[in-house]
Amino acid sequence: MKNSIIFISPDYHCSFFYRNELRKLGWKADIYVPPDYPALMLFDRPDFIYKPITGIPWLLKAHRFFWRTRFFLFILFRYRYHFYYCGIDQFNFGEPKIPLLRAIDPSFRIHLWLSRLFGRKVIHLPSGVPDEEMPEEVEKLGNKEEGVKTEDPERMKIWFDILRRYADINLGYGHINSSQYKATHIKYKVLDMKIFSPDIEIPDRLRLPPTKNLRVLHSFMFSKERLEKYEGNIKGTKYIQEAMDRLIDEGYPVEYMFFDRVPANEYRFIQMQADIVVEELIRGGWGSTALECIALGKPVITYVRPEWEAFYYQCFPETRPFPFINANKFDIYDVLKRVVVDEDFRKTRAKESRAWAEKHLDPVANVKAFSEILLKV
Repeated sequence: MKNSIIFISPDYHCSFFYRNELRKLGWKADIYVPPDYPALMLFDRPDFIYKPITGIPWLLKAHRFFWRTRFFLFILFRYRYHFYYCGIDQFNFGEPKIPLLRAIDPSFRIHLWLSRLFGRKVIHLPSGVPDEEMPEEVEKLGNKEEGVKTEDPERMKIWFDILRRYADINLGYGHINSSQYKATHIKYKVLDMKIFSPDIEIPDRLRLPPTKNLRVLHSFMFSKERLEKYEGNIKGTKYIQEAMDRLIDEGYPVEYMFFDRVPANEYRFIQMQADIVVEELIRGGWGSTALECIALGKPVITYVRPEWEAFYYQCFPETRPFPFINANKFDIYDVLKRVVVDEDFRKTRAKESRAWAEKHLDPVANVKAFSEILLKV
């Protein structure tokens, strides 16, 4: 029981690499996939997966409640560390819908209360900036002018109350120093350098047609759904498209690769066929796509917000300097043009990308540090 952890809703490939590496260290480590987890995002086989049934609505609701209750009790008595990604409400038993309880104590969650009662440790990892800061602060990150809908302030206030009340560890990526809770910042993102290697062989069925052009990749998973949810442009996709159209019109040998529906365990084969990658131009961070692509030895363009870069170096001074090529929505055309035209610059950044990834995304070192943090809680 002491060295046992369950990852509740995996964080793309990272949770699977953590699980595998923790097992090598002697941990009991497993992954649970909830019913609403997108199948395309599954990088590997989880240990437990919710299997929905079809039928009349009341039967579906009863089945889900039974499964959720059964599985929560299962993990409550088998795992010491409960690692929640992107929210700690996966086993919510309806408390927010009960008017009287909601009025008395809107942040009460019975599953988290039981976890505390039985001495279980709750670890929370946010999905990104919206889960780390209040909406008025998020609006300052260049989203309001894009028309991007931010989260409801009252809902987020309760959300942060829940995190402060129940989470034993709120993890941070080193991007932002949240004003809402004390975060333990770790170099969380890890990649298996053999799986994400510039030498991987691309399956024939995933090979793109031959071209003499430089392929510029931009991806936006579930783009239509996310654009509808946030009512705006959260990655700067339109600016990337406009820059590409202009380069093509001016006769530069480039072509645009845009993907939003590729299985997570196959996407690296598409990424490998890109010559240049553009991740995002609005918020100022870097996510899985950028890190996957630098591991594959690609020059990656993204907007790195200066204050976030400074905070990251403060947390992890050994990571200086970043391999990313910095650009925003105002200068993306000029930056992209330089990367296209200057072959030496492009190759140098590609080489630096892989070297940085090998040094700082290593599962062995990062997961060992993570396990040491857990055992101190």
